[in-house]
Amino acid sequence: MVQMMTNGVYRFCEWITRLAYLNILWIAFSLAGLLVFGFFPATAALFSVTRKWTMGETDTPVFRTFWTAYKETFWRSNRLGLIITLPAVLFGANFMIFEQYGAPLPFMPFLLTSFFLLYSVVALFVFPVYVHYNVPLKQTVKYSLFIGLLRPVHTVMMIASLVGMVYVIMQHITFVLFFSGSAFGFVLMWFAMKAFHTVAEKQKETSLQQT
Repeated sequence: MVQMMTNGVYRFCEWITRLAYLNILWIAFSLAGLLVFGFFPATAALFSVTRKWTMGETDTPVFRTFWTAYKETFWRSNRLGLIITLPAVLFGANFMIFEQYGAPLPFMPFLLTSFFLLYSVVALFVFPVYVHYNVPLKQTVKYSLFIGLLRPVHTVMMIASLVGMVYVIMQHITFVLFFSGSAFGFVLMWFAMKAFHTVAEKQKETSLQQT
């Protein structure tokens, strides 16, 4: 019993250390790119590491995996970042305009909210899809929307987990410094991998039924 508790505490501390180290790398490499150019490559690298962890490769060298992904995806991940940032800016601007001046047509707020929800689904899955599937950026966005809508339970669990984590992390600056990126990335990647596996199994079943 004591041995089990000791092993449990050790594993817990090991994961805390991993997440803290990964978060420090994420912040450092984001700043190294002056945030504007560093944030998205660092985020892609973070998801590359958490993908390894969710696949059971917990002994993967964190820095080497992170640095390799950061270098190899620098420009491509920035293009992906531009693709997902521009709609966010447009949504924000339109919501502000509607709030201040009102909507030109009665159905516009409903339509904008509907598109925003679809955009949110893409935003949740886009980096897990990006690091897991070797597809063009346009396909990355399509896959993110497709998987997110096809697996609504995973999507809702992602949102619920993120809301809970935001509450916890905002309680103290220490959590922001050591877990703000890595914990989010690990949770999103974990749920995304579950969704990927389920979708793949469904596709395999469909393929077998058609043969």
